[in-house]
Amino acid sequence: MLNVQLDRLDGIIEAMRVEKKTVLAGTRHLSNLGLTPSPMNSADDDCAAQVMYLLPSEQAAQTFSKTIPSVVAGKTGRHNFTQWDQVLMHEGAHHPALNPYALPENQGLRLDYSDDLGKRSLDILNRTVMVAMNPAHSDTDIQDMIHNIDAAARVALENASLDDIELRKAAPVDLQKFDSVN
Repeated sequence: MLNVQLDRLDGIIEAMRVEKKTVLAGTRHLSNLGLTPSPMNSADDDCAAQVMYLLPSEQAAQTFSKTIPSVVAGKTGRHNFTQWDQVLMHEGAHHPALNPYALPENQGLRLDYSDDLGKRSLDILNRTVMVAMNPAHSDTDIQDMIHNIDAAARVALENASLDDIELRKAAPVDLQKFDSVN
């Protein structure tokens, strides 16, 4: 069964890349409001699972993600040490022999991290929203997503009221993909 799915992988990734490019092109005009795509070093090799936008403030990112299906990158439980159980509990591997916290070579090294470590990186993660791509999205689904991103940007960055915008049908975020969405 896995081999059959692997044969489909290139098509799935290509569909998500096309979707991501379409969404980025359709929301490019929102940079004047402060919704800017997160920098990407290798767009041609990106699996395109998410479109990520950097907002000017953590509050704006939270408002955006409450308006449409999206997730704040710093609140996924995966993208930083402050929410990563393996780091916090010193259990860096499933097998004890591979746990870097228990390896004799690492004894005497720093094992705990201060809350302000990586403060600038944490700030960026808490201002970044992720909007999921899906290879099953139709052209209409993609246009609805672009419309909704525009509406969420206006709520988050122009203080538009939810009563003043129209949101189109959108699937909710699949929370199982994230350890703990706050």
